[in-house]
Amino acid sequence: MEKLFLEMTKRPKQEGQVIIIDNKLQELLINKAYIKSGSELSFYFGTLAQRNLIKIISKPTYSYSITFEGLDHKIKLEEEGNQSNKCFIAMSFSDETKEIRNAIKNALVKTGFESILIDEKNIDSEKTINDEIISNFKKCKFCIADFTFHSNGVYFESGFALGQRKKVIYTCREDEFKNAHFDIRPLQHIIYKTSEQLERDLINKIEAWIK
Repeated sequence: MEKLFLEMTKRPKQEGQVIIIDNKLQELLINKAYIKSGSELSFYFGTLAQRNLIKIISKPTYSYSITFEGLDHKIKLEEEGNQSNKCFIAMSFSDETKEIRNAIKNALVKTGFESILIDEKNIDSEKTINDEIISNFKKCKFCIADFTFHSNGVYFESGFALGQRKKVIYTCREDEFKNAHFDIRPLQHIIYKTSEQLERDLINKIEAWIK
């Protein structure tokens, strides 16, 4: 039901907008939320309305709008991370890894996820970088950790993700994997030669393991 609700919150372009539930949208919601039938979808609509997260409008067309309580609930779900569309990327930041960064971000866009990279965040002066990392991890559904060039930060961030019970996808460029620390070598990695291969393999992994 939470997956369905988050899909419904993606439709309005502004707060309070009424969304008409036509056949196309109904089919999309059923597929996105793994719902079995239209009658089951109606059951969940009714439950969401009872919880005052949505308002159902039956005339002149069957439609809905997100309530204020619904907007607040959406924020809470996204901050919990389990139902979010965000992924934390842990990797070495340098000119040499630009193609790797772009490949990972492209794979996330193509699978419907938003990337979070700590070097792209504007960190408040009152916060440390570790505060920002921890805060953003809580909002993420999973983590991609690329060990190319073996940044110490990647080891810390991928370990922290596991401690938060987040799924971690491990990646490393083939020529760099021989330098991996013995603690991570037994873990299943996407080993790639090119950024194009990394993007393809990541899409397949995300579709199979995360979505």
